[in-house]
Amino acid sequence: MDNSSQTIPALPKGLEIQDHFPHKRAVWSRDETCFSPSGIWFASAFNITEVTMMNEMANIVWGKVMNGKPIIEGKLLNLPVFCWGSPFAHWLSETCFAVKAAKAGKTFPVIAIDTAKGIQLVPGLDTLESRAKHATPDMLMDEWQEYTPDFKP
Repeated sequence: MDNSSQTIPALPKGLEIQDHFPHKRAVWSRDETCFSPSGIWFASAFNITEVTMMNEMANIVWGKVMNGKPIIEGKLLNLPVFCWGSPFAHWLSETCFAVKAAKAGKTFPVIAIDTAKGIQLVPGLDTLESRAKHATPDMLMDEWQEYTPDFKP
């Protein structure tokens, strides 16, 4: 599968993020959206800010575009992701993408989010050097967890 996707330095047109995830927006922050290969599904990082020197992080939402309007289907709460480069997300299939999560402690897991199946850690990608783009579909397991706000990788 050609999992190349379009990335834009903004949220999808019409996505009112404050309606779904109220937050205080930093003046110097930015947003980024990565679309699936078909352009139907999206993952959006919003309020991307530099937490420490050269260490950008954000919260994310994902969903699909229906009739030209973005519909949010999920969001990561209490688990910011790293935005060390663009694109911040890597699409593994039409409905599954990987991101680098920010976990307390000394592990830096890559997690996969499938819009229909749930969420899982990508085995073997929990080092400082690993990135979302290192994930491949054959690395994923058959077991998916339902995403809940208290999900801890």
